[in-house]
Amino acid sequence: PKKKLPDKFAPLAALPKLPRPESSDPPPDLPALTGTEKIAAGEKEDAERIAMELIGALRAAQDKARDKEDRSIPRGKRRLVSGLRECARGLRANKVRMIFMAANLDGYEALDEKVLEIFRLCEDRDVVLFRFLSKRRLGKALGKNVKMSVVAIENFEGAHDLHKKLRKAVGTF
Repeated sequence: PKKKLPDKFAPLAALPKLPRPESSDPPPDLPALTGTEKIAAGEKEDAERIAMELIGALRAAQDKARDKEDRSIPRGKRRLVSGLRECARGLRANKVRMIFMAANLDGYEALDEKVLEIFRLCEDRDVVLFRFLSKRRLGKALGKNVKMSVVAIENFEGAHDLHKKLRKAVGTF
């Protein structure tokens, strides 16, 4: 059974759909990997597992602090943010210490500009950027059922041991 489109969206049904990119490879002007060139194949799975644990632990610590204080977390206490816009905003404000970007980003022009901006900001501010997790795994690490493109870590409070493990698995950065 086909779903019926609500009347207010009927004019949008006639619009052409955007073509999907043929491959999930990054656009040619984006670096394939940043900050992960040194990772050997066997160590990559270990680094992925630690990164997933790190993001999950920071999300849990942030949620716990929010519940404990019974109000939203002040900006200075945030541990992580997600999304291209929020990550770029955090980079411009010099709050971000590490970024996890999905390795399988779609190749749309609007996304490419934001992604390139994040790459440039990371280079300018010497922020480590990892690209070895998929969009689905980033979303899963955050405890969400949606795919996430970028997660930025602003504060390692509550997961310093996992941060040290990741540094050890990847090499010093």
